[in-house]
Amino acid sequence: MRTRSQNWTLLVSSAALLAFPSTSWAQLTTLDIGTRIGAESHVGNITGHAKDASLPYRRYCVGCHGPLGDGNGENAPYMQPPMYQQPRDFQLGIFKCRSTPTGTLPTDQDLFDAITRGFDRSNMPQWNTLSKQERADSSPG
Repeated sequence: MRTRSQNWTLLVSSAALLAFPSTSWAQLTTLDIGTRIGAESHVGNITGHAKDASLPYRRYCVGCHGPLGDGNGENAPYMQPPMYQQPRDFQLGIFKCRSTPTGTLPTDQDLFDAITRGFDRSNMPQWNTLSKQERADSSPG
């Protein structure tokens, strides 16, 4: 009797699961990223353009964060806890350091500041050697 009820429960739950449309958990593709390349940031009196950030990103960031910003760059396998933190996956939209409430996206200024100062106890260095315009280009939210 118990087996029959377990089978029935399994059948009903499977049918319910298939009846609802599944949520896509796929990562961004290069096409998705291409559609977002027109994004702008506004940091003080500087307007940043995401399309202008591609060269600095490829030079300084892609090794850790990967070409799609998913945290799977060629250096990522070597950054294992407890000694190092994994590179941030930008596609998740989760940010630790921000001036906005929990669960909301950071401001352009928050991203600009994070790029400028880097993160202590991680491999993310200070990028204050980049010009303010380059950092603003890299921080569209």
